[in-house]
Amino acid sequence: MIIDDTHRFFYHGYQGSYSFTSARKYFGVPDGAFLYGASKEARKIDRNTDISVLHNIKRLVGCQDEAYNNYLIYEASLGNKLKRISLLSERLLSGFNYETAAKIRINNFNFLHEQLQTYNNLTIDLTEIDVPFCYPFLPD
Repeated sequence: MIIDDTHRFFYHGYQGSYSFTSARKYFGVPDGAFLYGASKEARKIDRNTDISVLHNIKRLVGCQDEAYNNYLIYEASLGNKLKRISLLSERLLSGFNYETAAKIRINNFNFLHEQLQTYNNLTIDLTEIDVPFCYPFLPD
């Protein structure tokens, strides 16, 4: 079984199953996901060298339409061959303080929940949430 945990970056796998999470979704790096499982075979896979950061740069300088178009081009160029994370993304990720990032996400989620829970038609069980990706909101 392979479990898609792309929205649970801070969760590190399940006993007896494979799972993966996305560094791209959480931290905006050009490529990268983390694969968890019993086997260490992934370490023998070639590193990804086909990356682009053009869409990230365009977004940061305020060229949103161009950034989105460049993002679509980059996404279309990605294949489905399993590769290790690029050296660029690995180095970028090594500079993040994950504990601080997790705390900020939890605090943001709790703030939104305090402000929006009376307008939210979804019942959210806070005991089931570790480090949230987003705040699920269903208004009337």
